[in-house]
Amino acid sequence: QNYDRKRTIAFPGDPKPFESFKKRPDQEKQRYDMLHGHMPYGLHRWMPRACRYFTLLREPVARYFSDYFFAFDYPPHNLHGQIVSGELTVEGYARLPETQPYFDNTMTQYLSGELFERPTRRTLGRAKDILAKEMDTFGISERFDESLLLIARSFKWQRPFYISKNISKQGVHDVPEEVRKLCRELQKLDMELYEFGKALFEERVEREGENLREALIALRDVESYLHKNYDRERHRIYTVGDGVVPELK
Repeated sequence: QNYDRKRTIAFPGDPKPFESFKKRPDQEKQRYDMLHGHMPYGLHRWMPRACRYFTLLREPVARYFSDYFFAFDYPPHNLHGQIVSGELTVEGYARLPETQPYFDNTMTQYLSGELFERPTRRTLGRAKDILAKEMDTFGISERFDESLLLIARSFKWQRPFYISKNISKQGVHDVPEEVRKLCRELQKLDMELYEFGKALFEERVEREGENLREALIALRDVESYLHKNYDRERHRIYTVGDGVVPELK
């Protein structure tokens, strides 16, 4: 939202648009200032100018089943029919990594830049190194506001406000505990990567000290105002740099 929308491009979960973009002429790729969405690490190798990275980590079991509930609610999803018909149960979804490599510790795959391959301890090590050394910054979804402030400062974003949208009524709390346990077992590498990321994130938050705590209070004051007024101002989308400065009351 700090960028001209004509100079940004978003990649969906389908890897085909991402693969297609890599093959575009450098002159065309040069036009973009922000590339975001679902893409593995490594795009800089196909870009004609220097790139900077940031990412968000999410608790792996919650992340995994959020895809399940998204597919349930989104008819174009390739698994939608199987899920709503009952052919693919929530336990069956949890077991997909046993037969389909893409679902096997996907967070580790994406961060390592090695998609559609069975991840190993080596893959995990590479993902950790990239997170610690190659990302300009990163965040934790469960600590979104702090993450947003750290990312915004790193990239010099202005007024990083947001409205929460696309919030599913269903979530990991609706998944039976035995299925969550199975998922944790099958997503061990992602679980370890997440714990590594949380510890690293906490170190960075501590280094920021009082400055970050004060900025967090200010951000949440603005967020409280925006969310309280969102229902009656639903037509208004607040974006960074759009000239809207909401008064705090």
